[in-house]
Amino acid sequence: MTVKVMRFKRHISRPATFPPISKREGFTTDTLVLYNLKGYLHLGLDIRELEGKLIVCDFVENSLADITFSLGEAILDIDGEKITTCTSFNDRLRKSLEIRNFCLITVEIPSTDPLKNLLRNQITKATKDGPKSNKLPQDAATYATEGITVFKSCSNNPLKSIWLGDKHNKTSESANRLKMDEKVKETDVPTGWNSRLFVRLPPMKTVESEALPQ
Repeated sequence: MTVKVMRFKRHISRPATFPPISKREGFTTDTLVLYNLKGYLHLGLDIRELEGKLIVCDFVENSLADITFSLGEAILDIDGEKITTCTSFNDRLRKSLEIRNFCLITVEIPSTDPLKNLLRNQITKATKDGPKSNKLPQDAATYATEGITVFKSCSNNPLKSIWLGDKHNKTSESANRLKMDEKVKETDVPTGWNSRLFVRLPPMKTVESEALPQ
């Protein structure tokens, strides 16, 4: 058995032939590589026009967008061409992928906690009432519907829930299994989480920490 591994989350230096990007204080820029795998993986990208920029607000799991972008990244240009609307993004992306099997996308990311909080609030407001990305890709949803139809046709009895217990029955046995740690466990952001909008909070104050000499 041969296993091939493709690492899509690539960050490269911006080509010298591209127009220069004016950097803003509190933001960092990256150049990402978006591959064309039509027929294998969907793009699955949900972008919104916020404050004159295209912001990555959501993406379908296990899609090209999921393995390329991070939540909250602002798309600045594609192959050196400035992008400001969803229409221009679609047109330029289609044009670039017709020429070759990948394109270079420059993104901007907030690097300070206040800017991350501001962007998070903008994304929440933009996606609250608007349509959301379908978490189940369309081809998978079609196969799932067909499978359920076949399963129902082969069964004379109605489908039953796999839940075997009463979720509202709070017994002493289940209560005894509940365990709460006395101290808070501090962990870092898992490397597998595809997001840069996490805010690092300072350690919690305690009686012991406040009693220490300053």
